Amino acid sequence: MSIRMIKETDWDAIMQIQSDAYASHLHEDLTVLQSKWIASPTSCFVFTHADDSVLGYLLAHPWLGNQAPKLGKAVVVDTDYNEVYLHDLALAALSISGMSKLWSRR
Repeated sequence: MSIRMIKETDWDAIMQIQSDAYASHLHEDLTVLQSKWIASPTSCFVFTHADDSVLGYLLAHPWLGNQAPKLGKAVVVDTDYNEVYLHDLALAALSISGMSKLWSRR
């Protein structure tokens, strides 16, 4: 098991994990989730099995201010943003043994 940056080919698995992890009224469209990745690809990761299948994801992006970004709205990054907002961390409904240790080392 390992953690790596998100690749274009990971999005089907990410969308499935989101669907399984959250009530439908909390789901975000693919383009909205990808906007976080596009805004900051170096702060968005997937947790993978040995076969590189995606078991979880973390989306974080630059942000400024005291209010959280609106759910369901694409992120547009301003060059003045100096904070990182942890948007989402979700894991597949599998055995989570060892996952928390791996995430915390990152």
